[in-house]
Amino acid sequence: MALKHALNVPNVGKPSAIVELAVAAEAAGWDGSVGRVIAGFGLGAPPKEEFADFGEPTDLRARAGQTGETLGRRLRAHRGRPRPRPL
Repeated sequence: MALKHALNVPNVGKPSAIVELAVAAEAAGWDGSVGRVIAGFGLGAPPKEEFADFGEPTDLRARAGQTGETLGRRLRAHRGRPRPRPL
C-alpha cells in the first residue's frame, strides 16, 4: 500500500474540524482513504516552541514515555476499557 495523501494535524484546535474537513473533501469527490484512516503519531518538534515554552519536558525519552502512555490510554478507551489515571 502506498500513501497517496497525508494530513498533518496539530494538537491544538477542535477535533471536529477534522471531521468537517473530511466530509467536505468527500463531497468534493476526494476519496483518499478508501474507507480507512491510518493514524501516525510523533514526538513533536521543535522542542523549545512546542514544549519548553509551556514548561513541558524536551528530552526525547521523556516525551516518548508520555506519548506511549497517552496512546495506551486512547487504545483502551477505544476498546471500551478506559483506566483512570492515578492522582
